[in-house]
Amino acid sequence: MTNLLPKDQADRIRTNEVAEQESAVQTCMAQQGFTYYPTAVGALIDLHSTVDPQSLSDAQRYGFGVVSLPSFQKQGPQNNDYYHSLSAADQARYDRADSTCADSATSKIHDQSGETLASKLYPKLEKALSQSDEYRSAEKRWSACASTVGYDFPDRETLIASFSKRRAAVVQQAGKISGASVTADSAALGSDADFISLQQDEIKAAVATFPCSQDLLKVRTQVITKILDQG
Repeated sequence: MTNLLPKDQADRIRTNEVAEQESAVQTCMAQQGFTYYPTAVGALIDLHSTVDPQSLSDAQRYGFGVVSLPSFQKQGPQNNDYYHSLSAADQARYDRADSTCADSATSKIHDQSGETLASKLYPKLEKALSQSDEYRSAEKRWSACASTVGYDFPDRETLIASFSKRRAAVVQQAGKISGASVTADSAALGSDADFISLQQDEIKAAVATFPCSQDLLKVRTQVITKILDQG
């Protein structure tokens, strides 16, 4: 399912995980005799280049977020000055320590299977939604509503998946490697006629079904929030 978690909750989980990881790197580097300045979360993860399904302006600009997304501008590294103040020998030691500490910090926020909190939540949320009579009823209402505006699909996820398949076909036809990131594809195929047509079709579908989606998304958020509150 696409974007199961409400955006604010997903952002909070990702932010907490990255902040915890950066703090662990700082502690580890201090133990190795180096200063490490935790990088701002906004420089490491993108909390903005995602499409808010409850934003009409996002639908009008990016559709469902299959073909194009808002751009993410990374901030510059924050440890450069300190690193360049070190001798060549200490820089080599710093690099080794940084690599070791990064691996250690990553392992601390993952369990033994390599799953993050968010990835462990998704199966639980999917199951809750699939078993929710209220959500299934909302999907049926969405399907009936969408069909009235020309989109005959059993649910919103299937409609979005249809654009993902078209995107993969357009990318492959253009001679690119299918499966590249949305941002990379947009940069490489921005002037491709088929790509532009697909983008326009996606935006049209997202805008047309936007009113249909709001009831569905509201019910989905209620079901998911209940599960999250239960821990």
